[in-house]
Amino acid sequence: MTAEGKVSTEVNEINNEESKNQFSSDMLDDGLIEELWRDLNGAIALEKIRQVAKEVAQEYEDAPVTTFLPIFIHRRTRERLKSVIDAEGKISTN
Repeated sequence: MTAEGKVSTEVNEINNEESKNQFSSDMLDDGLIEELWRDLNGAIALEKIRQVAKEVAQEYEDAPVTTFLPIFIHRRTRERLKSVIDAEGKISTN
């Protein structure tokens, strides 16, 4: 591979990583995180919620349709965090 080809490959890898980060940033606005925090009665810190939501969002990064992803991300994040809360006995599930 030529030097130009290597540079092109490296640029593509960087662009792919940036688009993955952009994808999860686009799906995770402050409103979603705050809504999850309220859903969980404040039992989990906002930063922990953001971390888990980002992990969940990354699971959907290759989704061909993104229209309903915020709903899926919200639901999946809430389920994961509720299981943590239930295991710790912080709040009851309704």
